[in-house]
Amino acid sequence: MDEDRLTVAIKNIARTCGDEISEEEPILDARLEDGSRVAAMFPPCSAGGATLTVRRFSCRYPLDDVVDVGSVPVDAAALLRKAVASRQNVLISGGTGTGKTTLLNALAATI
Repeated sequence: MDEDRLTVAIKNIARTCGDEISEEEPILDARLEDGSRVAAMFPPCSAGGATLTVRRFSCRYPLDDVVDVGSVPVDAAALLRKAVASRQNVLISGGTGTGKTTLLNALAATI
């Protein structure tokens, strides 16, 4: 897709989400109606030209599944369950695509 078409597509997506993206505000972080997350950037925030990322969430995993695939150790899952049950604050941080939302959804399901 050429740069001009990508720029138009990004602006249309932003409007659909009730947001705007422009040279003055070159960063878009929004959520589509289906829950997918959209991130877009225009120069100068994106050195190589306009960028668009759409992250779709296909399903939610229970905490036991997150443990079974090795993303969270058994003892950490027990500690997190206890923290949620006792209504403690839990801070989850990490880079893009590391599973923060997956873990949060799994913890929310334990409530």
